[in-house]
Amino acid sequence: MAENIKKIAVFSEDGIQQAIARVFHDDDDKEKFEDKLKELCKILGKKEKKGKKDKTNLLPTSDEIYETAILPQIHRKIQEYEENELQGASIKLSIQFPSDIKSMNVEQMKQFHTLLMKQEQIVQDIDLLLKFHRGYLYLIARSKLPQETNVKDWFHTEFGVVYSTAHKYMCLALLIKRFPRLLVCGLSFNQLVKHYKRILKTAQNKNTNDQLSQSVVIICQDQQIEIKPGEVTISR
Repeated sequence: MAENIKKIAVFSEDGIQQAIARVFHDDDDKEKFEDKLKELCKILGKKEKKGKKDKTNLLPTSDEIYETAILPQIHRKIQEYEENELQGASIKLSIQFPSDIKSMNVEQMKQFHTLLMKQEQIVQDIDLLLKFHRGYLYLIARSKLPQETNVKDWFHTEFGVVYSTAHKYMCLALLIKRFPRLLVCGLSFNQLVKHYKRILKTAQNKNTNDQLSQSVVIICQDQQIEIKPGEVTISR
C-alpha cells in the first residue's frame, strides 16, 4: 500500500481529484477514505522545528495583505479607469510581437522590455477575462441541470473538471457579474478567489459598491465586450 501511495503522490492535485471522483461515487465512502488519509498524515507528520513559529509570525496574514495591497490597488485602479473614461479612453487588450529582436540596439531593447512588461499585465487581464467566461459558462450550465442530477458527477462527465475547480470559476463569475469593474483592477484569478469574502465585505460600503458595480467595456482582440451587473454582451 505504501508503494501505491508514493506512486499517487507524483500526480497533480487536480489529477488526483479527478481520479477520486471516478473511484468514489458514494460520498460516505469518500469521507471515510479522507478521514483515513488524515489519520495517516497525523501519524507521519513531523514535529515543528524550533523557531519556525517565530518565522511564520513575521509573514503577513491574508487580512493584512488585503488591507495593505489588494484594497489600495482596487481603489487606485478604479480611479484610473474613471479618469480614462472621462477622457473617452477605452481598455484595449491585444498582444504585439517585434519582427526581429536580433537587429535591435540596446535602446530599442530597453523600450521593448518595457512593452513586454506591460503586455505581461495584458496577458493576465485577458486570462482573467477568459476565466470569467469559463465560470459564467459553468453557472449557466448548472442552472439547466435537472433537480435530481448529481452535480459533481455531471461536471466531471460533461466538462472533465472536478467540481471544486468549477466552483472556483463560478465564484469568480458571480463576483464579476456583481462587480464588473473588478476586471480592471489588475488582480489575478487567484487573488480574487482568495479574497472573495473580503471584497464582499468591503463592498458593503456604499461608495465602493457604487464604483465596483458599474458596467465595464473592454475591447479584446478588436472585439467589444460589455459587462453590466448580471449581464454580459459581446459584439460580433
